[in-house]
Amino acid sequence: MVRGLAWMLKEGDVRGSLDTAQNGGNTASAGAHGIQKSYVNLLQCLGYLPVAKDGYPSLIYELPAGVTGTSISSLHDYFLSSPKPTLGDRFKMALTLASTALNVHSSGWVHKNIWSRGILFIPTEGRPPALYLQGWSVARPRSEDMSTQSMGTSDRATTGGYSQLEPELYRHPERYGSKVAGFTAKHDLYSVGIVLLEIALWTTISKQFAGPISKTKVKKALPPVSLVSEAVAKLSRDVRVGQEMGTEYACLIRRCLQTDFEVEEHDEQESGLLGQFQALVIDRLSMGVIL
Repeated sequence: MVRGLAWMLKEGDVRGSLDTAQNGGNTASAGAHGIQKSYVNLLQCLGYLPVAKDGYPSLIYELPAGVTGTSISSLHDYFLSSPKPTLGDRFKMALTLASTALNVHSSGWVHKNIWSRGILFIPTEGRPPALYLQGWSVARPRSEDMSTQSMGTSDRATTGGYSQLEPELYRHPERYGSKVAGFTAKHDLYSVGIVLLEIALWTTISKQFAGPISKTKVKKALPPVSLVSEAVAKLSRDVRVGQEMGTEYACLIRRCLQTDFEVEEHDEQESGLLGQFQALVIDRLSMGVIL
């Protein structure tokens, strides 16, 4: 599976590189969803190293031309260290993330670890800085990950020295803590919604939840999912979101967090979900790019 992931990322574009037979011939086409390739950012993978002691493989990437390692930071760090970009550039960031996520899902994979610490922010001369989705260590073919299973530490990306609560803030309530729901595309779309909220407020979710994160460190226990979900929903309704990005952007954030995409109940392959995500989120973000 690691070899397959590395091969897909070698092309810098996930689309069409997954054998549809592996997914019963039902893999949705990214092209069918009208993804704008110019807004799909994936670093070209050169290869991978065997599984390390932490249980995860290491993927090796080629940086874009003219970029040095010293100029790269995470989107999380950029939120905290840089002035707010123009409205149009923030819409481009949001569109890039959403389009890349849809690209991944349309190829039959789920990322499972979307958060601003796992998104690279790379400046490019003469153009706005580009976002690149990283953190692929727990990515899986969607067909392998939709069944119910226990959520042990092996299913989650290493969080290093970060508090236990911070990565959970990006996870759908069905996946919060030790929840056992199988992972589906809608869980990634919830995480996308959290990052879109960060882009709107130009701050990190961890900064907004600094108090609860500190308490979690002391108690060494996560707060109830109901309290976290309520607090996140309240933040998404903050008047600042609409003031910064407009009413439509605020609405699509809430749609991602509620995974409300007006999809029929029986959508096992999630093709309806992905089509609606294109229409209700990506297409509307595209209109904001010209601002």
